[in-house]
Amino acid sequence: MYPVDGVLAVLNAKLWHVLLVLLALNIAFLIWRGAIRPRIPGPGRRALAEGAGVIVTGCDCGFGKRIALDLHAKGATVFAGCISEESATKLRAEAASAVAAASGSGGRAESKGPDRRMRTLILDVSKDEDVAAAGAGGK
Repeated sequence: MYPVDGVLAVLNAKLWHVLLVLLALNIAFLIWRGAIRPRIPGPGRRALAEGAGVIVTGCDCGFGKRIALDLHAKGATVFAGCISEESATKLRAEAASAVAAASGSGGRAESKGPDRRMRTLILDVSKDEDVAAAGAGGK
């Protein structure tokens, strides 16, 4: 037996160990991708439960208004906290026109009356009495 044969045998044994580790990592990745990753919430993966209710504050303008309208479009019942009655009325009108546009009625509001999934509350979160009134079912 030549000395080179011993070196090749050791390298060959180590190569098999490396290949087995790589195979185990590959199997673990495939299991994670197929079984675990679909359960991790991410963009577009988390669906709203049927009839889910969401409270959004700051719906007079900006991010709060956009979030309220987006959640409403996805089917959630939105309790939108607005500081003024005027902005609450505008938000309800915008939600109704979005529903009408989505249903293909050409922007006309449905004859069924106001959309019951967009509920506005007059709510200033810096005032304890407004927060208590909103928690008790609105003013």
